[in-house]
Amino acid sequence: MLRYVSLVIALLLPATVFAQADRYELGQRLRKCEQAWDVTKDGDAKQRAVAPLNQAVRSFFSFDFAAVAKQLDKARHALTSSDPPSSAVLWSDSLTFRPERRFLDTNSKHLDIEIKPLYMVADEVPKGASISITLCDQKPTEVSIAHLPQTCRLWLTGIGPGDHALTIETLVGGKRLASRQIMVSCANDLASRLEKLKNISDKIEANATIEQATLRHLLKITTDLASGSVMETDIPAARLLREAEEVADAILEGKQYYLSNRAGQFWLRIPTGRSLETVRVFIPERLDRATQVPLVVALHGAGGSENLFFDAYGNGITMKLCQERGWIMVAPRAGGPLGFGGAPNVVGILDQLAKRYPIDAKRIYLMGHSMGAGHAVAIAQQSPERFAGVAVLGGGGALRKPESVKSLPFFLGVGEHDFAVGSVRRLANELKKANVVRMELKEYAHVEHMMIVREAAPDVFRFWEGK
Repeated sequence: MLRYVSLVIALLLPATVFAQADRYELGQRLRKCEQAWDVTKDGDAKQRAVAPLNQAVRSFFSFDFAAVAKQLDKARHALTSSDPPSSAVLWSDSLTFRPERRFLDTNSKHLDIEIKPLYMVADEVPKGASISITLCDQKPTEVSIAHLPQTCRLWLTGIGPGDHALTIETLVGGKRLASRQIMVSCANDLASRLEKLKNISDKIEANATIEQATLRHLLKITTDLASGSVMETDIPAARLLREAEEVADAILEGKQYYLSNRAGQFWLRIPTGRSLETVRVFIPERLDRATQVPLVVALHGAGGSENLFFDAYGNGITMKLCQERGWIMVAPRAGGPLGFGGAPNVVGILDQLAKRYPIDAKRIYLMGHSMGAGHAVAIAQQSPERFAGVAVLGGGGALRKPESVKSLPFFLGVGEHDFAVGSVRRLANELKKANVVRMELKEYAHVEHMMIVREAAPDVFRFWEGK
């Protein structure tokens, strides 16, 4: 079922219907909801959140993104209290703050920020409404809100290079109702540095190596942010600009940059020979070429991207579990418009990463959520010899080659309130009939489609480790 939904979306979705600003807003609200989920131990509170979370999923597939945001906010409140929030809190929740740019030159004099409702909850601004804006460690700027939309100006003095937190607090009658943080990056000589990188990029061979392809990728990200574009998540543009310059130097010197001695998170473009794949990768500290480590391939759901398993899906729980173990993680972007469509070339990605990092070929694990779950099932059947285990979360998939996966352990996780629960159960029955070597199906109470990765991820790693 999910694969047909994804196909229809890929064919019908206009490029403008899901703007990056919408993606950013939904990602931020999802993360705040996940953070509330993390600190909530009360099953009744999680049960209260099920209805708005399910409605958020339905609204998403109807392309009503304002409704998605509203339902995510409603779910967050349900997790924190059984009492309804005040009208002033609801008004505060509805606001969105959009800086004119996310990447500035350190010589910039000011930053304009548009304030407007993302969804409507009231016709009037509450009396005594204001916001307090702070960038880095500057003195807060206080702005009264008399009408919406409204644009306020933040004057900048002495902002140094780096990736900074823009903190915006909403107040009514002097009472703090909410706090938001948006990453805003600054760099010295920004325009000239971007122009220099463009000149280098134009002169080198296109996409022959990871470095060449990634230089173009990083240049586009940083240039877009400097031009006022909004990405779907907070991007450390100042760090990526420095990285792009180091990558350019490595290319000119005929060297490889992305190697096992360089730890951290990286936004890469990987040429596979037949495709150009966009991925985000986590490389743990102190990798030793002589010691091979496991790798997790994480496949996102429809409408998502390589950032979901890092910045959402349980507030990045999968990456954190890899970090704790010293494992590598790679999250590829699915093909098609805006994260809907075909599966990435996972085998090609693995072949290229194996040339750079000490990957244990016998401990490569594949996991996917929703549409990504269907991708994981399909990829496992195509290349079962490449994987040591598969985790299918909140989605199913057709078992067209049951004999191919008999030696593969499968973990299936789904929430009891997930619309995909039927397809997951059907897949479990097909795997049983195929006599796979090991299979575990776990259904989670008080869980629907959005929170399944958060709840199931620890069980997935336990299963992979044979515990």
